[in-house]
Amino acid sequence: SANGNTATLQPPKPPPPDAPPEEGEEEPPFDPEWTEEECAAMCAALRAKLSSPPYTAKGVVLESSPLADKFTTALLGALLHPQAAFFLTLDDATAVSRLYGARDGPYPRPHRLPFYPFLDMRTQRRDVRTLKALAVEIPNPTPRDEEGRPVEPKPTDEQLREAALAAEQAVQGLISARNQAASASAAAMQEALRAARVSIRSINTTAPYGRQMSAITGALAPYLAFSRSALASALPVTDGKAQALLELGRRGYSKFGMTCPVALRSLGRRQGPASLSGTSFPVVYGPHVYFCHSEASRRRFIADPVSHTLQPESQPRAAQRVVVVGPPKSGRSSLAVLLGREMGAEVLTPQGCVAEVMEEVGLLGEHVKRTLYKGLELDGATLARAVVAACRRRPAWVLDGFPCTAEQAEAMEEADLSVTGCVVLGCGDEACLGRADAQLAEADAEGVWLRPKPGYTVPGDPAADPPTEESEVGPELPVLAGRGAASE
Repeated sequence: SANGNTATLQPPKPPPPDAPPEEGEEEPPFDPEWTEEECAAMCAALRAKLSSPPYTAKGVVLESSPLADKFTTALLGALLHPQAAFFLTLDDATAVSRLYGARDGPYPRPHRLPFYPFLDMRTQRRDVRTLKALAVEIPNPTPRDEEGRPVEPKPTDEQLREAALAAEQAVQGLISARNQAASASAAAMQEALRAARVSIRSINTTAPYGRQMSAITGALAPYLAFSRSALASALPVTDGKAQALLELGRRGYSKFGMTCPVALRSLGRRQGPASLSGTSFPVVYGPHVYFCHSEASRRRFIADPVSHTLQPESQPRAAQRVVVVGPPKSGRSSLAVLLGREMGAEVLTPQGCVAEVMEEVGLLGEHVKRTLYKGLELDGATLARAVVAACRRRPAWVLDGFPCTAEQAEAMEEADLSVTGCVVLGCGDEACLGRADAQLAEADAEGVWLRPKPGYTVPGDPAADPPTEESEVGPELPVLAGRGAASE
């Protein structure tokens, strides 16, 4: 840094204690320079301090101006190798713009131009003393000789202005010289640390603050997997834990959605979980949940989460618009939810589309409201119009259970929704009825099938206990097949 120590850029050496010299001996002169033995002793004391509580269980951050060769050698000789070293670089022009004339800074302005080419000796005494310590001659409108008498003639305004500009150039030149000396010392220190296999990163302080922090966090990423790190650590969680965090709002989906960030970086393509069965390998990092497609990818993400999260988001090649149709109990809704989660698209149902249209002001919404308020059922054309209106508001979607008839399919084709995929699930009547029977517990007097209740057995299961009187079901149950099963 340019405002470190002036000459040697070393820590200031404290003066010796005030001890009167013995008789016949002279007081030794004070040498402000550190010797190699003193540097080694200071680093040994630092190592002993860091090896004792409470520093043994904590990380240490050393802030300093570039050290001289003797200090760097003593630091490495005491086995105080840093895990990472960051060097802040600054060019001369930026150093002058930041340091020259800063309030209460080490390099004040030697004038008050454009108003006065000199300083006020009564209100700017601190600046005057600082400039004298820097050996900069400032313009004086009332000079005096050694005996304290005014010097005649007094300098003119033009002479004072020239002296002010010369003093300004002297201060700026001093800043540039010290910055160059600091850069040279930093380069020598980098070579010594690089020879000791220390991770070194140069940070350009003229870059935006976000880019500086990205470079620092990227260099510190290998140390983020430790639980005691002061920075955020990536934490692997189970699928249930990840879903609970998302549902409760404690965490949110990342910008990658269900895409694995490790595969996106290494393979350059989108890749979701290993299958659509819902199995994934989530990782909680910061305020988001990241989904990896395998355990190996999750370990790679935990080892270096910063580089994976800072990569740009990969957009799909085209907006996916998928239709999933099939008979009841065929797994249609479950598949639609999984497809929507992986592609980052919203899942639409005919019921949801109708409810969305009813909330809007328009002819279609009013017609749907009047029909439903009368207790009537929507015809196929009106239902198709509602679904088409909801689909047109979204660039990507997954439509669950629509179209069901040829008329509805023709309405979607006339609307030109550009469907990119259609999934048709096939399931026989016996399989559909078997899955439905597994969810039935009893039938009321009107023959309406009810869902299971705790403690009730499934009718017709020979392995179950005999049904009680409360849950007993009559032997005559309606059997549906073909179109009747699908419509029911």
